Amino acid sequence: MIRTNAKSVIYLGPTKKGTILKNFCIFIDGVPVEYVNHNIYKHLFVSVDKLNESLAELKHKGSKLNTFYEKATRGDN
Repeated sequence: MIRTNAKSVIYLGPTKKGTILKNFCIFIDGVPVEYVNHNIYKHLFVSVDKLNESLAELKHKGSKLNTFYEKATRGDN
């Protein structure tokens, strides 16, 4: 069954060995269910149509995306 309300997202966090989390991986059915409620990783999935502005935010130290990227890199939960 195709979910017509699903929105494609791209993962902008660090690649995590042994998981489906690969930097710049696109998920056509939205945020994977195992990460929808995760305290850190749910913030690292962005709408594909907002990729350019999200990449700019990611580079900005102290921004929301940058902060969650750093937490994911450190392995915080």
